[in-house]
Amino acid sequence: MFKEIADVWVEALRSGGYTQGKYTLKTNPDTPTHCCLGVLCEIYQQQNPTNPLECTASSITKDLGNGAYEHLDAVSFNSEFEVLPIRVQEWAGLGSAEGLLIINDCRTSLAQQNDKGASFAELADLIKDNQHLL
Repeated sequence: MFKEIADVWVEALRSGGYTQGKYTLKTNPDTPTHCCLGVLCEIYQQQNPTNPLECTASSITKDLGNGAYEHLDAVSFNSEFEVLPIRVQEWAGLGSAEGLLIINDCRTSLAQQNDKGASFAELADLIKDNQHLL
């Protein structure tokens, strides 16, 4: 991952300027929440005003497993609701659309850690400590 983008992302996650959500990059704009990857999409939008991502609001159903579902009013970035669009991934220098990580010899991702309840501060630490691997 490119260091200068990682630094901006970490700062944004720690800023308190975004409300954390789960399972989708961003919920509808009335009272938006973002996962950590959605925050990176917003940073891309701010830094690339002449080449913005297409944002579309839609209702989606997230399968939570074990017969549980959650209905979300979500915003897609270039038709992606849960992972980074390829344009953001390449711009940030990330090796995957989910922010793959190895923690304690276990494969995980920033998206999984976000959805499991890691705070933005904890995710910022993961990014800072692992930016060379992302």
